[in-house]
Amino acid sequence: MRALFLPAGALVLAVALVLLGGRMVDRPAQFDAATLDPPDPGDIVEFGDDLVVSSAAEPDDAAAAAALADQPAESAAAVPPAAPAASRLVDPAAVAPAELPALDLQREAPRAPLSQLSLALPPEPELKNEWAGTPLFRPLAVESAVFQSAGRTIAIAGVKSVPVDESCVHDGVAWPCGMRARTAFRLWLRGRALVCRLPEQELEVTPARCRLAKQDAGAWLVANGWALAAPDGPYVQAEEKARAEKIGVFGAPPEAPAVADVPDAPFLSAVPDLPVMTEDGVDPDPPADPRMAFPPAPPAP
Repeated sequence: MRALFLPAGALVLAVALVLLGGRMVDRPAQFDAATLDPPDPGDIVEFGDDLVVSSAAEPDDAAAAAALADQPAESAAAVPPAAPAASRLVDPAAVAPAELPALDLQREAPRAPLSQLSLALPPEPELKNEWAGTPLFRPLAVESAVFQSAGRTIAIAGVKSVPVDESCVHDGVAWPCGMRARTAFRLWLRGRALVCRLPEQELEVTPARCRLAKQDAGAWLVANGWALAAPDGPYVQAEEKARAEKIGVFGAPPEAPAVADVPDAPFLSAVPDLPVMTEDGVDPDPPADPRMAFPPAPPAP
């Protein structure tokens, strides 16, 4: 039984301590308006429409309040109002506008970019194909710098062609340099197609810059001495080099290949004209191999 009474007694003791502790806590004093002393009438100072209670122990505050009370009302209007902030109406139908006058908007200069990476890059220039042009098939050289193709006559631009009947003199020896230059142009072409930049207007003799594969035709002719460079053309230096080296029409005539002596044909004795077949249709000289013999002639009707 003692084991049961000890927990019960401890519980009762704990409840008693809780009750006693609650009564020992001081409660806050209740505010009673009747116990307050009314303010002294001398301490009340009028300030506009409000009443301000000042303490006699604070004379400076009372003097400041009296000075404000004696200040006329017009002094507040003498202070210039602050400039209203610039604003604009966003959507008057949905958003109530602010009580500020709408001022004209001013466009400010854009700020400098933070880096060049934010700027748009300029467009890349279009690469021109220097080898573009119109292909002219099966060209035939008619002069040293003039050819025909597809019914058109094309003159290589930037050069001066050597006429076919032109003769050149070297060391007192004349030789047909014009014909030799045309032959050299033909051997260089060999019927291969030329690609030329033809103008829009078609002429009787159309000047055009041409190339064979990736080789400039005008540069090849002038560099090898088979054409003259135009005074204002791009091949002046090439002609000067050809003249210095004395090649083409500026040099000696090409050596003719030596013609070997061809022996005469052996004398052949007269061969009797024998008939292939006799009147009876029989081979007069049958071959040894019967398979090579002529078939017999069909019988006469």
